[in-house]
Amino acid sequence: MKRIIPVLALLLSVLLTFGSVFLFHACEPMEDGSWMMCHYAQLVVTVFGAVIMAICILRIIIPASLNAARGLSLACIPVSAACIMIPQNIIPLCMMDTMRCHSVMRPAVIVIGIMIIVLSIIDLICNNK
Repeated sequence: MKRIIPVLALLLSVLLTFGSVFLFHACEPMEDGSWMMCHYAQLVVTVFGAVIMAICILRIIIPASLNAARGLSLACIPVSAACIMIPQNIIPLCMMDTMRCHSVMRPAVIVIGIMIIVLSIIDLICNNK
């Protein structure tokens, strides 16, 4: 059980990273070829997902008995919380609530981010025993 939690967090971070590009991406470019602000929110979410993915990979490599493993699990919490806040709170999304960035991207980022936070907390609790 202790080994599966970091792997699940890694899978979720992979989903966050690649899903933000291919599955729940932001709005398409405008007719003139320029991008709306939500596109930049998507790019930042992708970068944060890659950072979380790197942390999760290190967490899997480092034995759970070391303090560094607990530190990596702990590091996932604020990084994931910041990632959750990117769409709309840090980078504004489109003005219409019916746009793809509001209806698809933002909820997906929130759900995946919360799941990573929960798994990180569970990993911390399991490794403190």
